[in-house]
Amino acid sequence: MEKKEKNETPCQTQQENINANNKNNNKLYKDFDTNADLTNNNDKDEIDNPQKEKIIQTISKEYKIPLDTIREIYNIGIIELQNENKESEYISKIKEKCKVSDDDAEDIMDIISTNARNPDAIENYKQNRELEIHTSDVIFTITYVKNQYHIQLMEDGKKLGMNYSAKKSLLTSHPQRDKDIIKLIQDLLNIDREKAKQSVAELNRKISKEYFKAVDELKTNYEKYIETIEDGDEDDENEPEAWENEDIIDKANDILNNGNPYEFIQKSTAKHHAGDEDLIKMLIIARSNQSIRNSNGLQPTINGDSGSGKSHATFTFIKHIPKKYVIEGSFSDKSFFYLGLKPPMVIVSDDTEISNSMENTLKRAMSNFQEKTEHYTVNTDRESEKLILPERSLFLLNSVEMKGGDELQNRQTSFAADNSKKQDESVFNIQQRKAMLGEIPDLADDENVLICRAMFDIYAKNLDIVVIPFADKIKWNDKKNRRNFDMFLDMVKGFTMLNFRQRKKNNSGYYIATIEDFREAEKIYHKIAVSQTTKLTKAEIKMANRISINGNAGITVNELTKSLKISDTMVRKRLNTLFEKTQIYEEEGSKGTHNENTSHYVKYKKYYLPNFNPNNIGKIVYLEGDNVDG
Repeated sequence: MEKKEKNETPCQTQQENINANNKNNNKLYKDFDTNADLTNNNDKDEIDNPQKEKIIQTISKEYKIPLDTIREIYNIGIIELQNENKESEYISKIKEKCKVSDDDAEDIMDIISTNARNPDAIENYKQNRELEIHTSDVIFTITYVKNQYHIQLMEDGKKLGMNYSAKKSLLTSHPQRDKDIIKLIQDLLNIDREKAKQSVAELNRKISKEYFKAVDELKTNYEKYIETIEDGDEDDENEPEAWENEDIIDKANDILNNGNPYEFIQKSTAKHHAGDEDLIKMLIIARSNQSIRNSNGLQPTINGDSGSGKSHATFTFIKHIPKKYVIEGSFSDKSFFYLGLKPPMVIVSDDTEISNSMENTLKRAMSNFQEKTEHYTVNTDRESEKLILPERSLFLLNSVEMKGGDELQNRQTSFAADNSKKQDESVFNIQQRKAMLGEIPDLADDENVLICRAMFDIYAKNLDIVVIPFADKIKWNDKKNRRNFDMFLDMVKGFTMLNFRQRKKNNSGYYIATIEDFREAEKIYHKIAVSQTTKLTKAEIKMANRISINGNAGITVNELTKSLKISDTMVRKRLNTLFEKTQIYEEEGSKGTHNENTSHYVKYKKYYLPNFNPNNIGKIVYLEGDNVDG
């Protein structure tokens, strides 16, 4: 079985890479010897599926493993691969029984995995996966895999060990791509530049005319193939999750009807993540806001130094939500629109870099929380296509510093991960407990986590209106930022929705918020009032306070670095934020040293921030009649 060389990096010229022993770009696309002789099998009872037997014999021939061993492994795989968590265990069994390397074991697993689900998929794809184009001096082969076109050169009927990868369509001109391919031809085929240029020009002409449809179909055929493979997974995806059983759902309903759902979810999360109580509370009510038709949405953003636990807090919480409502990963600017998401979706990304384009998408989605966000593009047929980001999407974006401009930050609620010594000790205790008890990362062995998933599934199937009949009695001392009051009201509504089974309805059928819901929201908001009012992170507030304390003496970057025990780069980054959001200013000066023969001067900058007192904000929100001073 011929192994196709790995489609990897754009045009490289180092000679040692030409002969590199690259692995296949995608293990699912190995060339199978579908003409393998079936008559060698003495046990005719095994040939219950001819295509399956071809695959078994092909693997046996390629990896020199006895047929009976492969049949045994194949049959084990059909059962084991129903559960993604057992893939590593299955690979270990392949290594042990077949006496092969880690890489070969993984290859065998992928072949069996794909074909056990859809035995015809690879053969169907093989017939239309590669295009060969001849020019006067060069033969090109073109494939499309993993959202990229791959162009390889051929010599003496063999593909050379390097290729050029292009994310943009080959059906449109791209001068830089042409230059790269010209250089590739010169390096690999030893053809002079002029002939290489002519070959690329001829390739482009042929693609634009006689091969236009064929090149486009490479992408179409690949996408159909992937869709076929994914369709094979549908039965697995539709299998009930661990929480989807009568006992767990009954317990979830009992808590919703008679217990304290908010407290139950909070305690379950706290069992697996120490501290950050207010952050967890906000995550809970942000999720419940996705079930409120008159909410503007709550969008918590979590920031903190590397290792502070911001990611762990988020990922622990989302494990309490059914998988079908969560998508986690890194995202390109418009990728949200291509994922086929459905409401209510939680979108999680760690240490996200937010470009201008992504920021515009996020602002639109957050501002129009109750509406779909639409994006218009052109498909491969050059026809206009409308893509959708669903309504009521919750974005959980973790970062060291707050990301995006003021407009995006005004739509978010900022939290800093707890990095205190007390928190460090609490985390350590949980780590010890998990090691002693053998708890699994998915938390699927924790009944309380499963009950939380069942409750969040019930919330997701509801979409109701919440009213706050005492809204006119709420006193608010931060009218400068109008969005903050809306955020607070949505926090109140979030607590009402968490307890919707225990809340009354008015004559219009809307759930009625209680004073208890207000008090819970009030507790959280007062913890984040400084950050919400100043739009600074906890770390930025700490630095601003340090500068302000120095008063008229000012403070230098070097002094801030030593005082706060952070890097020079981080100090300057936070100073930039303070210049945008506070009254900070700088003054330049110089310090000189003198002796009999020379004088030496060193320039420096000092920073000043007068009248910054984060503790002087006062009580932002309270009810009429409350004792504000008490």
